[in-house]
Amino acid sequence: MEPRGLARTEGQLAQRQPPAAQVQLVTPPRRRTRLVVAAVALAAIAATGWFGYRIAQDIVDPKRNLTISYFQELGASGSAAGYAFEGLRDTTEASCPQTNGCVEAARSDRAQFYRFADRDQAEAFAASLEDGYASDRIVIDFSGHAWSSSGREQAQRTLDHTWSSD
Repeated sequence: MEPRGLARTEGQLAQRQPPAAQVQLVTPPRRRTRLVVAAVALAAIAATGWFGYRIAQDIVDPKRNLTISYFQELGASGSAAGYAFEGLRDTTEASCPQTNGCVEAARSDRAQFYRFADRDQAEAFAASLEDGYASDRIVIDFSGHAWSSSGREQAQRTLDHTWSSD
């Protein structure tokens, strides 16, 4: 006696299994759909992670995106805080090529300013100057200008307290 459900002949076996062409037509679209869904899910996770990382950077290090040009309006205001920035004009093309790590430069009527890619570069550059001061990524070069101690302190305080809660 034969066990139930087993095909007795090759013809009966062929009748029980779907033709190979039908299997191939059904399986690839399902596989493609799964791959597309997986790719979209991975892209969403990656984008969320990247945006989350950028937001976290801005919260932890808000001065990271502070540019020298931000101070142009302050210099035009005529306020005590803007004294160092009066007449601020961009000198990036002339000043940055010979300064390692410099990404932006400007000159005012009273000082030269440099912005660097990171704090370490800014601090090293400020230390190399005759009369320099680094605040985060921005360096003020006071050399060649007459500054009172209160004027220097005001310029330093303006840089130090911009975009911070100190």
